[in-house]
Amino acid sequence: YAAFGSVDYKPSDLIKIGLALRYDLEDRSVSNRVPNVFDPITGAKINPGLPLTGSTPDQSESFKQIEPKVTLSFTPNSTTNLYANWGIGFKSGGFNNQCAKATVDQFFNNSTGAFGTINAGVFIDAPLTDSIDVVLRADYRITGPTWFHTVQDQNRPTVFSALLPVSLFGAPAFVGNGDYGAARRDAFGVLNLRFGFEGKNWTLTAFAENMPDQKYIAEAIPAIEFGGSFISPGGRRLIGVEAGFKF
Repeated sequence: YAAFGSVDYKPSDLIKIGLALRYDLEDRSVSNRVPNVFDPITGAKINPGLPLTGSTPDQSESFKQIEPKVTLSFTPNSTTNLYANWGIGFKSGGFNNQCAKATVDQFFNNSTGAFGTINAGVFIDAPLTDSIDVVLRADYRITGPTWFHTVQDQNRPTVFSALLPVSLFGAPAFVGNGDYGAARRDAFGVLNLRFGFEGKNWTLTAFAENMPDQKYIAEAIPAIEFGGSFISPGGRRLIGVEAGFKF
């Protein structure tokens, strides 16, 4: 459920002030379908987070947030508009794997770090003729260093640590350990550009996404027990042209 409203106030022809308020309420619930079974070789529970018998209980939670927003714009002339926005956003949470905490507590140490994100952009819309405008937009996003594992910058055992020493190779236990220092994404920046022409009912735009062709990891799904992650790379440089017609 959500309720929202906004009001604009214009004390003069040059200044405009906007105030908005939104309230969100979202109810979520989850049921665990992980089977509660034992390792046929060791006799131990495969998932230490599950109870001795039965399954973990269902979870439910209500997420609530008040989201104010303030907008201030200054228009000194017909071709210039300076504006600033401040607001609080909201995205409802979810539920961690109910057995993940017990697994991490049993085999690993916890630590959690923060990361930052910075966005800068410029937008220019200027008349070329009486009927055609030139439009330019540039957006640059910097994402700070990001840890994808709760186990950060550590060397910890995995399921392979117990298997390798008894293998035919006779390797010591540390050979199967996971190096979680490698689970950190370095800071990276992505520049997106758009340049084009706009008429009354048509547009012609050239664009470049990730212009520096920056290599980065877009998503990482931790696999703590195996000492690694399943990763998805971010999009490489993409250059193209768009044409649009309104009717």
